Amino acid sequence: MYCSCLPPQWAAYQASKSAFDQWFRCVMPELNARGVKTTSIYLPLVRTRMIAPTKAYQNMPALDPDQVAQLVGKAMITRPRTIAPWWLIIGQLASVLLRLPGEVIWSGYMRWRR
Repeated sequence: MYCSCLPPQWAAYQASKSAFDQWFRCVMPELNARGVKTTSIYLPLVRTRMIAPTKAYQNMPALDPDQVAQLVGKAMITRPRTIAPWWLIIGQLASVLLRLPGEVIWSGYMRWRR
């Protein structure tokens, strides 16, 4: 359920997130059948030490770790199937519809950066 329109140089990060999400979706019915409730939480940008060195993220809206902890707590109590930002579906749709233009734009950008 991740947007595949991230900029270049995020391939390993995106692949690890997508792989875990796919595994979790596959194991979810097995866990639920055993009485283990599951919730997928799709987080927007979170202000952590990992993003601190990235100048582009300094002024972008982001959750702080306490807000993320509240979301996790909410999931534990209310047990929804998923928790996701309202705009995630827009990003997913854009990643499908704009895949080719995005590839062209990012490829050109990467060539220009050399």
